[in-house]
Amino acid sequence: MADGEVAAGFQLFSALTAIATPLVAICVAWVAYQQWRTAQQRIVLDLFRDRLNVFDKVSRAVRLIERDWQQKGGEPLSLLLTARDEARFLFGSEVSTYILNLILAAEDLEHACKKLDENDESEDWEKLKDYSIRYFVTEELARVFEPYMDMRQRLHGADAIPVESYYDKKRSEFR
Repeated sequence: MADGEVAAGFQLFSALTAIATPLVAICVAWVAYQQWRTAQQRIVLDLFRDRLNVFDKVSRAVRLIERDWQQKGGEPLSLLLTARDEARFLFGSEVSTYILNLILAAEDLEHACKKLDENDESEDWEKLKDYSIRYFVTEELARVFEPYMDMRQRLHGADAIPVESYYDKKRSEFR
């Protein structure tokens, strides 16, 4: 082998090395980007699952109360209390407010039913019972939760839906 052939081989090897290094770096960057995207998608999926779990609890409580409003406390109230605690960091304030309003309405409904059973005539318990039952509407539930259930990561308060306070509505109807 002549010195010229060795020099040419060395130059070819140097050129291939110079090309391979950036090519490997590009491949590593692409793999890292794909891993990052997968991690982001996993976070969104986990967030969606957690939100769906809260929605399911609230939905079950609303359906139980719609179906049998005379049910005293028990499962619906327990579901709502658990959902309230879980929703605090998963949704914007409007969902937490909505769940709190459902809890207050459920407590009022239970109290009104108890007073009606006792034949207490000190207040219009029938009116309070009817008002509380009206608050458990499945369509309202879907309207409040819908912005958070579309599998895209949302910031708290994004596309916020105003939820009127249960007590503000109650106060305006009873006064």
